[in-house]
Amino acid sequence: MDFKNGLKTMFGYNAVVDKGRRKAPKARVQNESKVLSRRNREKLVATIKDISRNDPVVGWALRKHLDYVSTFTFQAKTNDSELNKLIEKAWKKWSKKESCDIAKRHNLNNMMRMFESGKAFDGDSAMLKIKGFKLQGVESDRIGKSRNIPKSYEAITNDEGLILDQFGAVKRYIINKRSDSGQLLYQTSATPNSIVFDGYFQRFDQLRGISPMASAVNTFLDVVECNEALLLKCKKHGMFGLAIMSDGTSESGFGEMDEDTDDEPDADTERYDFEMSMGYKLELDAGDKIDMFESKTPSNEYQDYVTLMLRIALLAFDIPYTFFNSQGSSYSANKQDRAEYELSAGNKRQNNLEVLENIADWVLPELLKDIEGAPSEIDYEFIPQGTPWIDELKEVQASQMRISAGISNRTLECKKKGLDFVDINEQAGREEKTIIKNGVSVVIGQPGQQLIGEDSAE
Repeated sequence: MDFKNGLKTMFGYNAVVDKGRRKAPKARVQNESKVLSRRNREKLVATIKDISRNDPVVGWALRKHLDYVSTFTFQAKTNDSELNKLIEKAWKKWSKKESCDIAKRHNLNNMMRMFESGKAFDGDSAMLKIKGFKLQGVESDRIGKSRNIPKSYEAITNDEGLILDQFGAVKRYIINKRSDSGQLLYQTSATPNSIVFDGYFQRFDQLRGISPMASAVNTFLDVVECNEALLLKCKKHGMFGLAIMSDGTSESGFGEMDEDTDDEPDADTERYDFEMSMGYKLELDAGDKIDMFESKTPSNEYQDYVTLMLRIALLAFDIPYTFFNSQGSSYSANKQDRAEYELSAGNKRQNNLEVLENIADWVLPELLKDIEGAPSEIDYEFIPQGTPWIDELKEVQASQMRISAGISNRTLECKKKGLDFVDINEQAGREEKTIIKNGVSVVIGQPGQQLIGEDSAE
């Protein structure tokens, strides 16, 4: 027994004692900018982008993540429903790629998806506010200290491209542009009011965001490499289909003549000289036999291993494995997984909501100027895209019970599915007027169900 180490662990934490049985504990805490230098950050981001191009699972995971946290619908919240429609129409017009994107390539919805994609893969992302109420997307690596940075900024800018005040708050972001050769050259500096910036942070002192994919890159790469090796193995098994074994005593038999020259066999002629094809008939010499190569790949053990690795890797996005493969999972398991994921997605969604609110507070006053009767400021809301149904009948019944019990209402239940109860109610009213006008018989509700507006019996 190691008496010295035994005393250490008796009155302390085992995790900080190096017993030589595993990797030694870390000796000091460093700022994330030191742990992940700018050069290593570039390597990490380049590796993540490369695997996302070639691994469909990574691409799918990103798209699924974006579906839950980056898609929203704008709704004006004034007391005038007609004014709300005018404001929402103006916002929709501005959100088109010709109006909101300085490059005229992406509408606002796509810009938000790419903004979140940049956060997920690069660690952080930004959008510049340009004169004329335009937005310019800025990828993470374009924020940094460039070689041709102005002399007035050179001494006060850190490697991350940030100019900080005494408390660590960002005073300016150094934004670069890409040259034709791919080199980053200084473009402009942006104040916090002229840029929308967000990322994934885990520490108070962290200056730049770090991709949540960082912990899963090697796991995804291992799965890809193992799959490639297994595919090669399967192909080899497919190419070498059978083995002919001879006792060496036969003097005549099938294939003894050279197939190319039809002459007597020579040193270059194989005894069984033929090309395999489907339905091929073989006549072997006496005493010879055939063994078929049987491919047992992929094995069940390998499939279990890949499943486990994918389960672990998808945790980088907090995505449950049932999203990827729901076979064998019950309704209850799927429901529970979705509920757990909603908790995780909620915080990420909230960060993007704040980004959209930042943009709306900047743009809306200008849009309201052109709408007659509109105030200079309004209340508004961004409704997240609704979660998909798993079992629609059960979920609708659960919503009805929550409303009946008084622990929810129609507005909240509609929001869960990305819907607006006011719009639904107005549309239902127009439909009912049309039904009455045309004298159409329509059954509404279930037998015995009390309807709102129904005359009660005296």
